[in-house]
Amino acid sequence: MILIYGGSGFIGNHIIKELKKNNLEFVLSSNRIYNYNDVLDDIKLYKPKFIISTAGYSTPNTIDYYESHKEELILTNTTGNLILADLASKHEIHLTLIMSGCIYTYKDNDYTKQYNEEDIPNFSGSFYSKNRIETEQLLSNYNHICILRLRMPISNDFHYKSLITKIIKYKTVINIPNSMSILEDLIPFIITVLEKNLTGIFNLVNTNTITHPEILDMYKKYINPKYEYTIITEEEQDHKLLAKRSNCYLNNDKISQYMNIPDIYESIENIFKEISKKSLLGINYII
Repeated sequence: MILIYGGSGFIGNHIIKELKKNNLEFVLSSNRIYNYNDVLDDIKLYKPKFIISTAGYSTPNTIDYYESHKEELILTNTTGNLILADLASKHEIHLTLIMSGCIYTYKDNDYTKQYNEEDIPNFSGSFYSKNRIETEQLLSNYNHICILRLRMPISNDFHYKSLITKIIKYKTVINIPNSMSILEDLIPFIITVLEKNLTGIFNLVNTNTITHPEILDMYKKYINPKYEYTIITEEEQDHKLLAKRSNCYLNNDKISQYMNIPDIYESIENIFKEISKKSLLGINYII
C-alpha cells in the first residue's frame, strides 16, 4: 500500500496517473503533514509500505510571497516533512519526498558548470531556497528517504502551474540556461524508486539546459506568432523582484542509470508540436 500526501496538486496528479498506469494500490490522505497525530492515524489505518509526499505550502503567485510568509512555509515544508521522516522511520516505511533543485546558482557566469547531488548548495537568494536547503540538510540524516529534486516543472499542457504557462504571461525574461523538469518524462522514475527501494537524493531533471527565450520562441513558432517579449539582464530582473531566482545546471547522470531521460529542448518542442496539432483539430489550448 502507498500512502500519498499532496496528491491533488500539480505534481501529485502526475504521480497518481503513473501509479494507476502501473496498477499500484494507493490511498490519498487529505490530512496536513504538519499534524503529527493525523499522520500517525493514517499510518495506523492504512499500514503503508511506502509514503510519497508532494505536499508543500503553495504560493498564490511567485516565491516572493514567501518573503513575508516565512512561518507558514516552515510549518509545511520543514516541520511537515520532518514529521513524515520521523514517523516513517519509526514504522520502517520508505518515504519519497518531492523537493526542489532551486538551491544552486552559477558562479562567474559559467553556464557549463553542472551540479550533482553531492555538491553543497550555494544559493540562498530567496527564503524559499534557503528553507529548501536547510530542510534537505535535516532530512539527509534519515536513511530511509528518497528526495527527488524538481526544477521549473513543465507539463504537456497549459496547466497554470506549468513553467510554460507562467512565462508566457511575462513581458520580460532573462536569457540564462536552466535545468528543467518535464513531468511526463520524469515522474515514471517514481516507479523505479518504489521497485528498488531507492534512497538518497536525485536530481530529477531533463538532460541539458534551455533558456526562457528559447521556450518562448517555440511558443511563437508553433502556437502564437504574434507573441512578443523582451530580454532583460539578471540584474534588471533582481530589481523587479523581492527575492533573487536560482539559475543552474543540474547533472542527471544518477537517474540516467535507471532510465532514458529526454533532452529538454527536444521534449519541450514536442509539447508545442502536439499542442499545435490539437489546436488544428479544434482543441484550444492557447492562452
